[in-house]
Amino acid sequence: MSSRNIFIQIILLIVFLLVQIILFKNLVVFNVAFCFIYVSFLLMLPFDIDRLFLMLIGFSTGFMVDIFYDTLGIHAASCVLIMYLRPMYFKLVAPQGGYDVRIIPSIRDMGFIWYAVFTLIFVFIHHLTIFFLEAGGGKMFFYTLLKVFFSTLFSSFVIILVQYIFYPPRR
Repeated sequence: MSSRNIFIQIILLIVFLLVQIILFKNLVVFNVAFCFIYVSFLLMLPFDIDRLFLMLIGFSTGFMVDIFYDTLGIHAASCVLIMYLRPMYFKLVAPQGGYDVRIIPSIRDMGFIWYAVFTLIFVFIHHLTIFFLEAGGGKMFFYTLLKVFFSTLFSSFVIILVQYIFYPPRR
């Protein structure tokens, strides 16, 4: 990763965190659909980052959100989990020649179907972890699943919308 790419990633992190904290923190639909747009930053990290470094980035990002949400590490834990699972997913779905390390996971580079499936899977895992940790396990199981389902749809929709706005597909 070049120093230019690192600078761009830091700017993206700041922008996504500010949008999350200022705009989406208080945006809740029917008390079941929450939007965690900052996950988009984690999903768009380049393919060639080491797993340990991914987990450190995930922890740092989640911890910054935890500070403003007053959630005691719930976001950090869920971000570390998805960053741990991310390389496994890429190995599982990698094309025969592997991924080009110069591109990032985006709609522009990977296409809508690939990116939508990738986003739905990782946003679901992220939200499942957050809401069940927040509920303290299996308490209010069906209500928690309802929150996971609708929050996954809401967050994924917004993340894909942001991709279309800032990374439109090539024609």
